Amino acid sequence: MFLLVSKHSDLLNPPSEKEEDAGLEPSEKTAMVLSRAPEFASTASQLKSLEDQEIPPSDGFAKLAKLRPRIAEAEERHLKQALEIAYLRRKSGMVVSRWKHIFLLGQGRCWVEWHERLMKSERTVRRIEVKHEQKEDEV
Repeated sequence: MFLLVSKHSDLLNPPSEKEEDAGLEPSEKTAMVLSRAPEFASTASQLKSLEDQEIPPSDGFAKLAKLRPRIAEAEERHLKQALEIAYLRRKSGMVVSRWKHIFLLGQGRCWVEWHERLMKSERTVRRIEVKHEQKEDEV
């Protein structure tokens, strides 16, 4: 009790008139109260309407509170799975890229190389044929 009184002494001991005055004249205080009067009425009606409302049953909240650790575990598992999926996607992308380089681009390079060799061989064969034809024509 003593601890409560020492922490909140302003609640049990009303402030002196000097502290309460705050430099306002009575007419200013009256004007302030009158300007806030409609808000008092609306606040009172809101509080009254809250009193009329029923408090929802807490069974659902209690069940949800019991499920909180399992939900946290599921969220953690979901995060781990998402990280693993991201890693596998990245790895899969790298594999597809390597496959493309090896099989598509590599085969294309091989085909270009074979085509060049074939064209050179064909030119060589043509030259030889042309030489043979010239020799046959001379004879």
